[in-house]
Amino acid sequence: MSATTTRSSGTPARRRRPDDTKLALLFILPATIGLLVFLVWPLLTGIYYSFTEYTTLTPPVWVGLDNYQAMLADPVFWNSLKVTILYVLINIGVQTVVALVIAVLMQRLTQSTWLRSLVLAPYLVSNVVAAIVFLWMLDTQLGIVNIFLDAIGVGTIQFWASETWVIPTVALVNVWRHMGYTALLIFAGLQAIPEQLYEAARTEGAGEIQMF
Repeated sequence: MSATTTRSSGTPARRRRPDDTKLALLFILPATIGLLVFLVWPLLTGIYYSFTEYTTLTPPVWVGLDNYQAMLADPVFWNSLKVTILYVLINIGVQTVVALVIAVLMQRLTQSTWLRSLVLAPYLVSNVVAAIVFLWMLDTQLGIVNIFLDAIGVGTIQFWASETWVIPTVALVNVWRHMGYTALLIFAGLQAIPEQLYEAARTEGAGEIQMF
């Protein structure tokens, strides 16, 4: 048999993996266009217009830092900043703590899929439905929360009309909506911790707080 018709008995060459770069770029192209059109471009134009004076009927006129100087001298801006910081502290702080507790309880006590679905349920409720439900529940005259507070002697609280209560109320409603989703994210992270670490800690006599 000639040398041209013989095949070597060595290990066959590995098949070359097809290059999926073009296909990957094709899949992310719509999201990339949306990101550029609806986020990056408005952000850049907003920054540019912040250095100009303009109306919808006149072209923008460059004014430099005048708008920022006026903003820093405006008490409304500082009040808005204070309200925003208060909202973020209550929302993110309480949501993180509550979600962490829920995630740890799910990991240590039960890992039921039914329970996870129940915890996630508030996140699946639409914003409109959640707003209407809490608007009724916290109503000054007919709300079940104020009826309960009257029954225990606390008195009526104007959750939606009081300057003291309205920001904490909105923030805590948002906590209720998103704590389940945040808890599942933390729970997924806890699941990635090897069980051997907990077993070693128990062997060394560590308590629940130390293992946490």
